[in-house]
Amino acid sequence: MTIRVEITGLKELEKTGQLAIEQKEKLRAEIRAEVVWFGSNAMGTSRERFLSGRPGLNVITGRLRSSVGYEVEDTKTGFTMSLGTSVPYAPVHEYGDRRGYIRPRPFLRPAVEAEYPRFLKEIDNVLSRFAEGGLGQ
Repeated sequence: MTIRVEITGLKELEKTGQLAIEQKEKLRAEIRAEVVWFGSNAMGTSRERFLSGRPGLNVITGRLRSSVGYEVEDTKTGFTMSLGTSVPYAPVHEYGDRRGYIRPRPFLRPAVEAEYPRFLKEIDNVLSRFAEGGLGQ
């Protein structure tokens, strides 16, 4: 079970103006670093806030909590951050069951939602520095 966040538009951004290859690489590296930071923080939030007892799931073995991880993939237009787990019973906790016997107790979606505003602010900071010509120059 995986939640994916796609960050696109990097190709279009790189096309603006006359950017040197070095500037494009710096911009991509800085944005990637923020995406990695976002994934790491979302993973930590999921584990600490939503998989460590109330509020959230009570922990018996810790298998689900320790299985939550993230991955960042480079794409042609940007990046994809995936937060998830391969534990087979994760979806029933995240979404509940179809019959309504087990209520949803999400642990991935709220972690992404909690970290997303800070992520957007950091991306905005990177883009502002980029627009001002200050990416390590």
